[in-house]
Amino acid sequence: MKSIELIDQKIESDKSKDWRRPHLGGSGIGEECLRKIWYTFRWFSMPDFGGRILRLFRRGEAEEAVFVADLEFVADLERIGIKVSVGPKKGSQWAFKRLGGHFGGSIDGAGKGFAEIEDDWALIEFKTHNEKSFNDLVKRGLKASKPIHFDQVQIYGFVLGFTKAMYFAVCKNDDRRYSEVVSIEESIGEDILRKADHIIRAKEPPAKFAKSGSFFICKWCSHIETCHYNAKPEFNCRTCIHSTPSQIDTESTSEENDGGVWICENNDKRLTLDEQKKGCMSYEGY
Repeated sequence: MKSIELIDQKIESDKSKDWRRPHLGGSGIGEECLRKIWYTFRWFSMPDFGGRILRLFRRGEAEEAVFVADLEFVADLERIGIKVSVGPKKGSQWAFKRLGGHFGGSIDGAGKGFAEIEDDWALIEFKTHNEKSFNDLVKRGLKASKPIHFDQVQIYGFVLGFTKAMYFAVCKNDDRRYSEVVSIEESIGEDILRKADHIIRAKEPPAKFAKSGSFFICKWCSHIETCHYNAKPEFNCRTCIHSTPSQIDTESTSEENDGGVWICENNDKRLTLDEQKKGCMSYEGY
C-alpha cells in the first residue's frame, strides 16, 4: 500500500472524533430538509467520509489560523486597530447552548477594527470553498449562494448578541479570498430558534424533502439509505422510540454529556451520553 493510501487509512480509522454530536448544531440548522436535520440529531446514520474528505475538513480548520495571522499582520503593518479573538474553548464567551442544552454551537472567533465595520465587535466565520462554490459566492453573495452558512451566522450572532458578522472565504483551488459584512437580524434568529425547537421536540421524522432518492439534494445525503431505501438506522438510544429529549424549556444542561437531557421512557431513567450511544435490550427502532 502506498504512503498516501496509508495516511488516508489512518485518518479514517482515527476514533478520537466521534460523529455523534450530543446536541443539534447551529452549523447545520440551515439545511432545507428538516428530516435530514432530525436524522442527524437522532444519530440515524454514520457519515461515510473517506480520508480525502476528512483531510478537506482538516484543511478548512487550518485555514482559520492563516486568516487570523494575516489579519494580525495587516493590523501591525498598517498600525490599525484590528483585534481578533479566536475561539472557542469550552466555557468560552464564543459558544452557546439553548433549548435545555439540546441546541448549540460555537463561532470561529470575533474581531473589531475592520475597515467595513465601525469600532464594534463582530462575529467572525471562516469557510473554504472549491472553485465553483467560491465563484458562485462572489457572484451572488452569502445569503443567496450559501443559505446554510448564512443561517449559521445569523443564529450565532443572534444568540451571542452581535449586530454584525464578518464572513471570510477562501478558494482552495487558487487561494482567492472573499469577505462580506452580514447584518444580524433578530427576526431571522428567532425563526431559526423556533425551527430548532420544532425539530428537537418532533416525535417522528419530518416529511421527506423529495419523493425519490435520485433528487439531487438526496443523492449526497448520508441518510439516503434509511430515508429512501428502508435501511435500518444505527443502533443507539436516539434511534429508539422510547428515548425523548427532555427539559427543552430550561437553560440547564447535563454536566455528564455536554448536551441536553435524554430520558428513556421505557425504563424511566435519565440516560448518560455513553448509554445513549450503546442502546439496550429494550431497543425498538423507528
